[in-house]
Amino acid sequence: MKILRVMAAVIASMLATLTAAGRNPETDFIHINAHILGGGSYVSNNYAACFPEVSDLHSSMGLALGVGADVVFNISHHWGVGTGLNILRSSRNLDMAVSTEGAKSISNIFQKNSYYTIEAPVFARWRQNLAQGVTWNIDMGLYMAQGVGGHTDNTIYDAKTNELGQLITLRTKLRTRYYDDSDAFINTFARTDLGMHLATGLTFRQGLTIGVRTHIGLRNLAQSDGLKNPRMRTLDLLAVVGWSF
Repeated sequence: MKILRVMAAVIASMLATLTAAGRNPETDFIHINAHILGGGSYVSNNYAACFPEVSDLHSSMGLALGVGADVVFNISHHWGVGTGLNILRSSRNLDMAVSTEGAKSISNIFQKNSYYTIEAPVFARWRQNLAQGVTWNIDMGLYMAQGVGGHTDNTIYDAKTNELGQLITLRTKLRTRYYDDSDAFINTFARTDLGMHLATGLTFRQGLTIGVRTHIGLRNLAQSDGLKNPRMRTLDLLAVVGWSF
């Protein structure tokens, strides 16, 4: 997508400038890190509580991959404040059974979601030297994410009994946009997310950084035109490997 290529070019340009400047991540006032991210993405839901017709609900965490960069301003030996920019591609699966009153018909829905987001965390950082050339950090703050694209593939199997008592099964495939699509099954998703940003990691003198981070969504992302609006929130858990300048 065009917007993802533009953001990647901005990050690459920033890193080239920083490399030329020859920064020391342990002593500089500005600490800049470029990284790749990989792990799992999950969106919680309350479909079973919201819709009595839903049963056998299974929601699984999917693969999330991304690239990004962040900058930390070290205001003291132990404390700093930072922000960043990350581009992520996330996926997840959902399947459920939906039955009508009296179980005259049953539908089995298998859903595959794939979507892209641009995230910007703002956080406070505490750091401590563990050994010569090894620094441990803990980050805590908020993040904002903006959805930029994606789709949902639904495969629906409808099993019905006709007037002769015969079981008839029909298969339907439906693809919808992940964000802001009124034709989505049950609900579509809001583009803007907001939540908690938590992270921890190690920085080595040579510049290598490793760590983990989680994003816990605080905003309900579900958008529905029906009488009932379910609740859905983000939960990401990602490993981070990068290089500081």
